[in-house]
Amino acid sequence: MGTIDSNGFVHFLVYAEASDGVTSSTIETDYVELEVTLKSTANLIQRPIFKRTANFEGKVAGSTVENPHIFKADGNVELASPDANRYEATNVDLNEVKSLDGVVRNVNRTENGLIPQQLFSFNVVAEIERKLGEIPASDKVQWCKDNVNMRFTWSGKGSSPIGNNAHLDFWYTDTSEWYSSKYGGKIRTHSNSSITTLSFGADLLAKIDSNGFTHFLAYTEASDGTVPSSIVTDYVELEIELKPDADLIHPNVPLYQVTQSEYDQILVDWDEQEVMKRYPSVTGMQHVQNPMLTVEGKNLLPPFYEWFSLHSESSIKSPYELEMDYTGSDGNQINNVIVPVSPNKEYTLSFEEINGYYQIKALDGNKSIISVLDSGLELTQTVTTTEDTRFLEILVYGVSAQSGATLIYKNPMLNLGSQPKPFTPYNPSHLYAQAKLGAIGDVKDTLYQDQGQWKLRKVVEKIDLGKLEWSPYQEKDGFALVLQDGASDNVLENHYPLVEKYNGKILSYGSTSGGNGWTMPDSSNINGMGQLAITISYEDATGYDIATSAGIKQYFVDNPYKISYIHKEPETLDVVDVYGSPMASHTHIKYSQQLGKLGEYENGITEEGTFSSIIKVEKIDRETGAETNVTDSCTLNPDKNGFTSTALKNSDLVWYELEVENAAGGTLDFMYYDSRYVIEDDSNGKVYKYKITASDGVPQIKLVEI
Repeated sequence: MGTIDSNGFVHFLVYAEASDGVTSSTIETDYVELEVTLKSTANLIQRPIFKRTANFEGKVAGSTVENPHIFKADGNVELASPDANRYEATNVDLNEVKSLDGVVRNVNRTENGLIPQQLFSFNVVAEIERKLGEIPASDKVQWCKDNVNMRFTWSGKGSSPIGNNAHLDFWYTDTSEWYSSKYGGKIRTHSNSSITTLSFGADLLAKIDSNGFTHFLAYTEASDGTVPSSIVTDYVELEIELKPDADLIHPNVPLYQVTQSEYDQILVDWDEQEVMKRYPSVTGMQHVQNPMLTVEGKNLLPPFYEWFSLHSESSIKSPYELEMDYTGSDGNQINNVIVPVSPNKEYTLSFEEINGYYQIKALDGNKSIISVLDSGLELTQTVTTTEDTRFLEILVYGVSAQSGATLIYKNPMLNLGSQPKPFTPYNPSHLYAQAKLGAIGDVKDTLYQDQGQWKLRKVVEKIDLGKLEWSPYQEKDGFALVLQDGASDNVLENHYPLVEKYNGKILSYGSTSGGNGWTMPDSSNINGMGQLAITISYEDATGYDIATSAGIKQYFVDNPYKISYIHKEPETLDVVDVYGSPMASHTHIKYSQQLGKLGEYENGITEEGTFSSIIKVEKIDRETGAETNVTDSCTLNPDKNGFTSTALKNSDLVWYELEVENAAGGTLDFMYYDSRYVIEDDSNGKVYKYKITASDGVPQIKLVEI
């Protein structure tokens, strides 16, 4: 009727005649309503409802890796709770309940008073996150309760001394009891001698326990000691339905716009494999640019001089030996370090010697405390990280009873696993690669080494369509079909490209039967000649002349589309820029009858003693650690207790080695730290390095003895 304005409003006005100045005019309203009826031809875009059917297909006995659900059985004098001791199904048992095929699992009891029962426990949280997408909440169980509807179906039969009864029950998590116990009587029952289906639907009300499981029990009456009782299962399944407004992170269920003609062919002309090829379940392509791999080695703890903080009463006797004069009350003199770890893993902390206390804290990705995992003063302690753990914080400290004591922590070791390992220093090694690694689903690029040469096996790629050349092909009703110029050597297998539009939409699968087969915009394909074909709506291309090659290219430049594809034949490329850091952070150098030392040049170098010759002098770059040999510029001074150099200036950092005159022999053991600013304390002869740290964006510089 044309009564809806441009903003979507329809307006109504009620009124009376105007007042004559003597008699007032009034208008009164009691109630208004607008009834909207959609025409039969009207189509609404609605959010789809995702459903997932969980069963025991692919389940491996004793493992929740392949399938997270659990099937157990037993005989008991009562309906035992889900956590009661039952035997878990074998692979043979599981095979008998994975499909409705007449192959059944029978639990039989002949003892008087024993009730045969089968327990089916489904991990709802795991099923959703493995098959549908990541749950966007820290309390995933509550999210499931708020966003999930479930329907459980059991197909089986029973027999007992009183007949062919079979009963089905579910665990009522609100009061931790079987639903029949709470409300009395049998919840779902049949007495047929053949396999019959029982189910729960709205009754469930998302009854999920704190571990993410929902539990179901099939049983019959107890045996009387003469007539056996048995419960038989052919098949079970749990249908999980997400509510329409439920959102997931990185959903595994892609959405495709399907034409009526395509819909009519699904599972008719196209089998399941063909449908999966045409509408692949992918979340897009991922790239890692210039990856760095760090191997931490056996010990995850760095030496004490690299710990996060050290108390002023602490002194480092060696890289892995700390002493602290304890003068405080409980836990107010703390030394701590934070190390990255993996979730759901066992880690063991050990010491060669310890007489103070330690504490192990679990931290999340923001380094916020989740919990204190353990504390004590034992030589060895094993902890297990939680699902949310990303770091462990190790603290060493004293308690008030130890005031006045010297606390010792020697050779601390944190290793993966439940058993302590022999002490080894922290020894990380790194691998850097100037390369881009990609993945589509389970297909991934591989970086590997072949006879000393690093190579990249390139399997997947992503290309910006604005970098390709294009030609118009055919004008359609409301959209245009455009073709990539030339053939593509590296096309997606079976001609199914993954094209992502500038707004993140994945284009649907297009036709392979020429221009006449294309029926809608936002679709793509690669034809038999290897050319990428795409349909573009005229509305999207407003302002661009997509009837010309230049106009199409400009459209793709300004509105980035990307194609991700799998190479027909993997490329193998040489990767030049791959390098590793030294395996050790320092080098031990032994000199016999020589002096080797690091110092600053100040009008020359002077040492105690007499030297017969200059072996080597190197200038050290303070920032990069680069060494420049300046030995030829150096001359022993007249007293033979040092040298001068024409190539050095005051404040230069130098490493020098001098031959000791008339030395009695022996060996000196020096530790040389390169790529570090190292300085000697004139008052006590100790050598320090600068350590730069940052906390909350504020840099700090401190000296650490080496």
